[in-house]
Amino acid sequence: MEPCDVLILGASEPDELLTSAFERLSSSIDAPIVIFVDSAPVNSAASFIRQGAAAFIVDGLSARRVAPIVEAALERHRMMVALHSELVKSKTELSARKVIEKAKGLLMQQQMLSEAEAYDSIRRSAMARGKTVLDVSQTIITLSELMPKR
Repeated sequence: MEPCDVLILGASEPDELLTSAFERLSSSIDAPIVIFVDSAPVNSAASFIRQGAAAFIVDGLSARRVAPIVEAALERHRMMVALHSELVKSKTELSARKVIEKAKGLLMQQQMLSEAEAYDSIRRSAMARGKTVLDVSQTIITLSELMPKR
């Protein structure tokens, strides 16, 4: 689907057609979706927002309300994208840190090194091979798993 700044859906009420259209569109575009309806049952807004709508506006679509609502939806979308990106980055960093800590622990145990010495050994090995500390740490873990247990 073509990129767009914002997608606006409108309906008299949130029926099955609107719900279906929203579900298809929300998974296929990377843009905020603003939904305007004339009326809606209780909890409709919360349901659409939880599914990714940037805004769910009850009481119809009027020209004077569109601009500020779209502006808010765009900003909310930017914030959510930034938060998601930060979450992914944090999870990746945490996962990498766990691998590095495990590799350090293995070196400390197997080679009787201090924590600083184990990390320095991993770091030097990474630099010598043009690899990342994470790559070397993963290799240490993999090799350790291949070694027979005593």
